[in-house]
Amino acid sequence: MEKSYLKYAKEVLQKLQFDPQLFNKEKEKMKLWLQEEDQRDLEYWAQKQWPLWKPVMVDLGQD
Repeated sequence: MEKSYLKYAKEVLQKLQFDPQLFNKEKEKMKLWLQEEDQRDLEYWAQKQWPLWKPVMVDLGQD
């Protein structure tokens, strides 16, 4: 499955036709958007994955 931000990047590049000024503006937006994505991934991991791993990590720490 293609990451949605890659698809977004392609659309942006097509739309801008590599106009440098517009590209820089979009690049800033893209950075913010990716940071938000990362944040959501982290939140997802914290909520869904950490509870599953926590007992394992605790066990490893006690060895």
